[in-house]
Amino acid sequence: MAGQLISSSMGLSVASIFNPEMGQSTELSRLFSIIAILIFFSIDGHHDLIYLLIKSYEVLPLGSADFGRIFQISKELIEKMFFIAIKLSAPTVLLMLITNIYMAFISKAAPQMNVFFVGYPVYIFIGFLTILIGLPLFILVIQEGFSGLKYDLEKILLILKG
Repeated sequence: MAGQLISSSMGLSVASIFNPEMGQSTELSRLFSIIAILIFFSIDGHHDLIYLLIKSYEVLPLGSADFGRIFQISKELIEKMFFIAIKLSAPTVLLMLITNIYMAFISKAAPQMNVFFVGYPVYIFIGFLTILIGLPLFILVIQEGFSGLKYDLEKILLILKG
């Protein structure tokens, strides 16, 4: 989701408009997904998922799930996901906004210059530079997001138990 927001602000999502066969996902969001999956494996998140899968058969026998409060927990997890996506994309989106304002000043100062064609490489350069500088922070935020995943999923199991 953060990759989609960043791609939209950088202008990289225009490729999906010009070529609709690409689908809704942009290349930057695919890159962020791959990095997140690699971080998930590096912090042994897959071991936690296997543990929770085994524990789910112990805690919840087949057919005994109570879906009463599952929507509340799902809402909390979705809110957490949106918050992480906004936290990851905020620096780049804000720098793109500032760059866009500067391009507007340039357009007003020199109206004969086509700012769309001049500004597009500037947006891409500043966006990728921001992503490159913010990559260590991206990794830390993703690790923080995955750290509580085991406890959130255990909470869901216990709520389903009733």
